[in-house]
Amino acid sequence: MNRYTLQQSTQQQGWWVLTDKENGVVCRFREHEFNETQQMTFLEDVEQPDATAIARLMSEMGDWLALHHYNVAMPPVTFCIQQTDDDTAQYLERGKYPRFRVIIADECTAHELANALHKAAEYLHKRAGKGDIG
Repeated sequence: MNRYTLQQSTQQQGWWVLTDKENGVVCRFREHEFNETQQMTFLEDVEQPDATAIARLMSEMGDWLALHHYNVAMPPVTFCIQQTDDDTAQYLERGKYPRFRVIIADECTAHELANALHKAAEYLHKRAGKGDIG
């Protein structure tokens, strides 16, 4: 079971809800403004921890968001490498137009990935010249 779930808020547009299922903590935050807008609550059946434990839980939530959903929690960056929620794979994400995600299926170095992406770009340039792509 994954410890965290991240969902768009159904009550406020532009807000997200991150739930720590192990500790019964819910954190709401505005997209791209996690540090500035985080609002933490506890599920009803959970005893509220002390201030030190709350700080640790919030730090862990921030670390998980940075590793798995950076472009949701923080101001978007052009590129970042992220983990899937279940930690089974990594992907390269472009956060600006045109946005995309590329799953990195094999372990490789940054240099090997850069070479593969360069070849992918060459392929796309050839296809675009033939009118096959957008």
